[in-house]
Amino acid sequence: MSNKKKKKNTKVAKKEQLSLSQRANRILEDPMLRFCIGFVLIIGLFYLFYTTLYKSWFQDAISNVNAVVGSVILNLLGYGTTAQEANITGSFAMNIKRGCDAIEPMALLIALILPFPAPLKRRLQGLLIGLLALAGLNVIRIVSLYMTGIAAPNLFEIMHIQVWQVLFILGALLYSAFWIRWVLLKQQGKVAA
Repeated sequence: MSNKKKKKNTKVAKKEQLSLSQRANRILEDPMLRFCIGFVLIIGLFYLFYTTLYKSWFQDAISNVNAVVGSVILNLLGYGTTAQEANITGSFAMNIKRGCDAIEPMALLIALILPFPAPLKRRLQGLLIGLLALAGLNVIRIVSLYMTGIAAPNLFEIMHIQVWQVLFILGALLYSAFWIRWVLLKQQGKVAA
């Protein structure tokens, strides 16, 4: 048997002798696989939180804040609204409910950025900017839905269910894609700080 074949057979035998934990560690060395596992874990933990603690502890407070901020903006625009609990009233009445709080697109953003293989500082900056942008977009959604309810009530449900939900998911995905591209270019030294 030639030396090359002996070496090859020795390498194969060593691969077969790796323990399960060693094989798992080798698999987890792949950054894309770690990213995918992190994404799935974060989404799973989010929905566990969202279906339990969020509903009983956080939903009302977040809905109330959204209603107050939306009402303040509407008042600045001259609509004369009031916010009480999660309701905005005036010429049109709206109730800010679960799903109208931008929490799910925010979770998507977190799941896309947090496990990405980048320095922690860049991930935290990306999260802060992205989450603030989505929170701002949610206020714009609330204000525009109120205005739609006054100007074109027949379009309210279409805007609420079909247009804004798609815009939020696209917003989270596009922001994450641009952030990832920026980080990769930064790592290659192609963009300034």
